[in-house]
Amino acid sequence: MNCPQCGALIGSDALYCSQCGAQATALSSPKAQPVQAQPTTPLTPGVSPPSQRTSALALASLVFGALSWMTLPVIGAVAFATVGLILGYVQLGLVFFAAVILLSVLILGIRLTGTSL
Repeated sequence: MNCPQCGALIGSDALYCSQCGAQATALSSPKAQPVQAQPTTPLTPGVSPPSQRTSALALASLVFGALSWMTLPVIGAVAFATVGLILGYVQLGLVFFAAVILLSVLILGIRLTGTSL
């Protein structure tokens, strides 16, 4: 059997031509539909096919994905540090409040029970 595009000799069970890469249509198959071959460059042994260009969106996605893996831990650390600072100031306020109560009891002689001597 010959290739329908380049005319090279191919086996009867081959699906594609080894010379040009075109799809081989089986002559014995009555259900075969005509295939419009796209223009292809012939394959040369030892030479790799031309590489396809990557889209700018794919490259931007890769860059922003890498940046997110680097910046999210920093953002999380800042958030936890902020919560820690807030809780620290709350604790400091509670300590000052307790100190004021203690000093008022000791210095002013205010009794917490409400009874006097």
